[in-house]
Amino acid sequence: MGRPLSGQELTFPESEYQLRLNAIQRDLSRRQLAGGILFDPENIYWLTGFQTIGYFTFQCLLVLADDKPILVSRQVNGFLAAVTPTLSRFEGIEDHRSPIDVLLGLVNGLFPGGEAIGIETGAWYMTVRDYLELKGGCASELVQWNDHIEPFRIIKSEEQVSRMRKAARAAEAGLDAALAAVRVGASENDLAAAMHSAAIGAGSEYLGHPPLVVSGERTALCFATWKRRFLKKGDVVLLESAGCIDRYHAIVARSAVVGKA
Repeated sequence: MGRPLSGQELTFPESEYQLRLNAIQRDLSRRQLAGGILFDPENIYWLTGFQTIGYFTFQCLLVLADDKPILVSRQVNGFLAAVTPTLSRFEGIEDHRSPIDVLLGLVNGLFPGGEAIGIETGAWYMTVRDYLELKGGCASELVQWNDHIEPFRIIKSEEQVSRMRKAARAAEAGLDAALAAVRVGASENDLAAAMHSAAIGAGSEYLGHPPLVVSGERTALCFATWKRRFLKKGDVVLLESAGCIDRYHAIVARSAVVGKA
């Protein structure tokens, strides 16, 4: 039999996440909050190690003052939540249900007395509509609770820096492969495929930011990326490669000229 899956998706030892949780719970205590609700996927990942490619759908983390957090997310994410030991519970959202209704049921059930709860209003994934609906139906007082995790994220441990260095090596591998693919008649897609393949082959996971490959007049378009254009002699080619190890990213960029400069 294989090893149990529990904990295998965590980037760091469970004890590291407990230290992080302790620090955030102290913040809740100082602010006299019964709990806090996080919506930012990066902050959820930092605090618990939970990650999913479905981060773009509704999800939030209810941080409790005296227990492990509770994840509220789409039902399909329950499999990943089940092997994440830093979570005390998973509250699944079936696709036909309102995410806010599910969250309100959880919060009002845990805090029926109207205690003050912090809410991360600065997260991109907290919409005005959801906030107003949540505020209107919540028995507790909702208090803005922002910028409490970011200061911790700024300070990188040696283990975190090591992952960034590995991500940089993967990004370099992708860049080298793309440069080697530059030639008359190659397409931007050929370069992007070489870049992505080499970076993944060097250990990269999926990226939070796609590679950039543009050529010719399209290099004037900031944040454009590959679009089947074929390279001609004299074209300028802009390449930006990235690597990701355990969600820690590194990016490297270079330009090239097709043919002799």
